[in-house]
Order: sequence, then structure tokens, then C-alpha cells
Amino acid sequence: MSSVTAALQVDDLTVSVPNRTLIRGACFAVAAGECVGLTGPNGSGKSTLLRTVAGRLEHSVGRIAYGTAIVTAAGGWRNGIGYMPADLDAPGFLTLDEYLRVVAIARGMLPTDWPDRLEELVEVLQLTAHRERGLSELSTGTAKKVGFAAALLHRPSLLLCDEPFEGLDGYSVHAVTDLIRGFVDTGGAALICTHRTRFMVGLANSVLTVSEERIHVGESGFSEHPGANR
Repeated sequence: MSSVTAALQVDDLTVSVPNRTLIRGACFAVAAGECVGLTGPNGSGKSTLLRTVAGRLEHSVGRIAYGTAIVTAAGGWRNGIGYMPADLDAPGFLTLDEYLRVVAIARGMLPTDWPDRLEELVEVLQLTAHRERGLSELSTGTAKKVGFAAALLHRPSLLLCDEPFEGLDGYSVHAVTDLIRGFVDTGGAALICTHRTRFMVGLANSVLTVSEERIHVGESGFSEHPGANR
């Protein structure tokens, strides 16, 4: 896939933390209308890769392109990305409602647009009962759904999610997968990092596996057997 058609193109990227290289020479692409799964052992660098692609961490080796824009330390391209970290990265004293409003304003959403979008996501993700609760009071599963709502709120073109299914009940898993599927079906590009790979069956078009400092690109081979993918 060429960088012309890719919503996300990564070429020869090295992902590092202090005193350690996690991934070398990463090359992959995610197209509009495509969902790609990202898996691998704990500590292999999956979350660090997502943060780097999202522009949260700097990279000195390799190239990341979002559409036709090269990812650098500054640029409006960030508003086209919806990033959900593994843990909700927000002040705990804010209520759920306050936090999502801050996100909407920070992403440049119009006052005539974001209230309806917020209501839609809160309802679908069953967050209504928690709207006035502080973020620090939320359960793991509820905090996950808030982070997911924040990533989708501004209708990004590229969605990056880190372990979106952790702590979710059955209804919430279906709600999240349906929202991802709807996002992709309308032309969005999604890169989903998860250990809960059985939830990616029928959702991911392909899979990236991190192993021994390398990224291996393959067809979607996620198993439906619950014992194989926990």
C-alpha cells in the first residue's frame, strides 16, 4: 500500500524508551475503511508504538505520515487523530461531563456540533448514570468507555485504541465493537491494540504482531476460540 492511499503510513520506524530499543524498522500502513489489530507480548512496545504514532512521543528514526502530513512535533494533523490510551489520562477531579466538554473544545468542535455528539456517545456507551461523577471515582470499565468516547468525540479520521476492551461487560464490548465497525464502514482507519483478540474476530482486516523487536504484518488470523485468545 502506498503512502498516497494510506490514512497512516509508517516507514522504518524505531520505537525506544530510555536505554532500550523496543521495535526496529517498523513498516506498515492502515488505509481508510480498514481496521488493523495490534498484538504481542507484554512489554513488547505496542503501547509505546501507539503513543509514537499519535505524536505523544518523539521519534528520531523513521517516518510517520498521516494522510499527506508528516508527523512532527507540531501540526494541525493531531485533530484528525482519536487516541485512546490504556489508562484514562485526565484530571480525576473533573466529572465525566466536564472532561468530554474540555475534549470537544480542545479539538475545535463547534458549540452547535459537540453537544449532540456527546449525547450520542454517552447513550450508546451507557454512561448517563455517571455523568456527574468525578473521573477518579469511575470503575476501570467505565473509565475505558470514557476514554473511548473522548477518542471518537470529534469524529477523527484515524482511531488509535490501546486495550479498549479491558474491564468491559458483554454489552459494552458489543457497543465498542459496533462503534469501531461503524467508524471503519464510513471511511475511518483504525489501529486497535488488544490482548482480547477474540473480540477482533470479524472486525480486523489484518493483524500486526510485535515479536523480538520486529513488526510482522499478516492477514487477520484471530481465533474465535475463547481459550486461544483471552
